[in-house]
Amino acid sequence: MGVCDICLNSVNTLYVCPLCGRKVCELDFDKEKDVCACCADTLCRICGKNLSIALCENCERQICEDCAIEVSEHIYFCKECFQSSRKYKLSQSE
Repeated sequence: MGVCDICLNSVNTLYVCPLCGRKVCELDFDKEKDVCACCADTLCRICGKNLSIALCENCERQICEDCAIEVSEHIYFCKECFQSSRKYKLSQSE
């Protein structure tokens, strides 16, 4: 018997989130993503593996450190938007 770190319900079975270490009940564990509900809500929308650190300035998706490019202090683009903007700028200069 244990207590879920998210909903605080007492349950027989707890899952341990591999990202944050929370011990959570079945309802607060996303089996598809294999993380707790809190981490599932903050996963990078590009890779889906790491916790996000920022929002893309262009598309506003949550992005992790691996998928983010800092274009100026505290301003981030996801890799996809950054590559698209570079292609656009290159085509404009030709």
